[in-house]
Amino acid sequence: MRKAIAICGRGGSGKSSTIRMVRDLLIAKYPTAKVNNLNPRLRVNTAISMTIGSRKIGITSQDDLGRSLRRTLQEFVSIGCKVIVCPIRRNGETFKAFKKLAISYDLLLLIRPPVLRRSQYQSSNRSDAIALVKDIEEALKA
Repeated sequence: MRKAIAICGRGGSGKSSTIRMVRDLLIAKYPTAKVNNLNPRLRVNTAISMTIGSRKIGITSQDDLGRSLRRTLQEFVSIGCKVIVCPIRRNGETFKAFKKLAISYDLLLLIRPPVLRRSQYQSSNRSDAIALVKDIEEALKA
């Protein structure tokens, strides 16, 4: 079964930062992986597909517009991503777009704490990113 992983939280809770760390950790760990930038116009956020061996991962850190996320998720599904990673908000279009993946993906939801001290963000993001990389690697093996 395929797996979709969402980091859920308020704006500024570290969702996108964590996902960019996941991307960077995977690229560092799999330097021969093929990376396809799906939206080169994004400067801070990312939308990539990554092929490790014959398995594809879709990673996006853009969540502010439900329509954009929905299109990106649809693209990940259409290119055959075994694993998808994205940020969502608790309510609204991004949550609905993620829930629609339940038809063909196992869903994993990581809830970000609503309040962290700024000094805690970096270590929290990093530990979550490391755990997510392990989840992704397990899903790729299945």
